[in-house]
Amino acid sequence: MKLSIIIPVYNVEKYIERCIRSCYDQKLAQSEYEILVIDDESPDNSVKIIQGLIDSYSNLKIISQKNKGLGGARNTGIQNAKGRYVLFLDSDDYLLPNVLDKLMEIAIVNTLDIIDFAANGVREDGRVVYSISHQNCPQPITGPEYFIKGHHNSACVRLYRTEFLLQNNLLFKEKVYIEDVEFNFKGVFLAQRIMSTPIVVSNFVQTSDSITRSSNTKKNQKLIQDILKSTLLIDSYSKHSITPNSIAYQKSRAKVNELVISLLKNLFSKSKSQQLFYATIKALRTAELYPVRYISDNPQRNLFKNFANQYWIFKQFYTLKTRFGS
Repeated sequence: MKLSIIIPVYNVEKYIERCIRSCYDQKLAQSEYEILVIDDESPDNSVKIIQGLIDSYSNLKIISQKNKGLGGARNTGIQNAKGRYVLFLDSDDYLLPNVLDKLMEIAIVNTLDIIDFAANGVREDGRVVYSISHQNCPQPITGPEYFIKGHHNSACVRLYRTEFLLQNNLLFKEKVYIEDVEFNFKGVFLAQRIMSTPIVVSNFVQTSDSITRSSNTKKNQKLIQDILKSTLLIDSYSKHSITPNSIAYQKSRAKVNELVISLLKNLFSKSKSQQLFYATIKALRTAELYPVRYISDNPQRNLFKNFANQYWIFKQFYTLKTRFGS
């Protein structure tokens, strides 16, 4: 079997049928691929809708599990996949017609561990609001070489060889936000053969309940804690698993520092907890990641970095913001 499409499902009754049906608007025979729908204890009618489709599609399967979050659902998919390659598709997104056969041909002919593809961010009515593309890399190169050129963090813009993931024990952290970042950081570095294609494969639907748009205090605090955890894990991997003083190492340090700046921005804009502020700064200082020494290519990021590095000023403004509102 060529491909396993892994679709985590939780509270997506509005979108799931469109998502699944898009997987069949392809030129691959049903015997060549499978669709693994991972029911993460979805409380709505998502599973009922999927069950109504199973009689029509012989390669559509439901796997139910105790709630483990998006990362845990993807892990279940990886561990049950029979396809040579896996594709992660979020249940509110959908595939463009007749793209999978072209993608699979490139991956198989070039014996790739990973292939990156293009995607669109769209509104719920289908209007394109942004596009995701990758560096021009039409021939296989190693992961470190690819990393130097730059890459996107999302797990949903690349195809992975299943055995590559299993052999390297590449799994997602469970019940965390931004689970893609560490997974892809390690995945790219471990890849022996990786390339990109300009083929647009997916549409990512921009919904109003995205965590990045959330005003829920509890969710935002967890987001900040999860960014911190991912940053520290990537920092450790960078320091201990990448050849020191190499170009790839320098790029990895830049990536870590970009994550630190993102963390500090989220802390300043989304948190009102003094305890979280002190805990975050302490953890970054212990890891020697604060003050931030990296100079970004983005002038706005540098401006914020310079502000955040002035600890007493940063703390004072944070305190004023938490007392008197944003």
